[in-house]
Amino acid sequence: MSLLRNSLRYLLSFRFAASTGRNLAHTTECIGLPCGSAFSVTSPGIRSIFTTSLQKNAARTFASSVDTPEQSGSGREMQIRFVRIIAFGMILVAATKIVPLMSQSTVPHAIQLCQASEPIMQKSAAHRVGKLAETDESLQELVAAGVCPKLLGMLKPDVDPGVATAVLSAVKEISRLPEGREALKSAGAPAVLDKSVQQQWLTTQQDIDEASKISRWLMTR
Repeated sequence: MSLLRNSLRYLLSFRFAASTGRNLAHTTECIGLPCGSAFSVTSPGIRSIFTTSLQKNAARTFASSVDTPEQSGSGREMQIRFVRIIAFGMILVAATKIVPLMSQSTVPHAIQLCQASEPIMQKSAAHRVGKLAETDESLQELVAAGVCPKLLGMLKPDVDPGVATAVLSAVKEISRLPEGREALKSAGAPAVLDKSVQQQWLTTQQDIDEASKISRWLMTR
């Protein structure tokens, strides 16, 4: 409560400063002083000095009200805890509003990345698809957006080894749900995976074994 009172006192000090500045400016205009006069509050030099002085006084008032020598250690600790709780609550509320929006905008972006021709972008796209596919809701969005043909299209004779590994990981993640398996089979995933093994598109034994395993998994489901 003490911290809240101090914050309100600080804000009121600035409000008083702004109100006072407006009143004095109005007064100088009423008594006929020109705006550019050296004695006019509305002149840049006097206004700057006046505003700076009031702000310093308000800040000094706030500092003296917060850091008083009489303040106990327990009171200080309670203020810190109070601020942390408020900050955590604000972050939590913001997260609940932002995360769904991020999910909606990330899926189309991942789909768009799958169409890139540079290996580094393809690898990033496959990694992103695999990460999104870890949640059922995002996986369904990916399937509905047609990610499977685009993902399998990255597997070709000159595929980068890093891209191949990322694609196989994403395909495996998509295949964990029935709708994902159906989408992969509709896109011809078993045939593409088998071809990548038979024609040696895959250069590592781990990728070869993974592609064969996923192909068998899809054909038996």
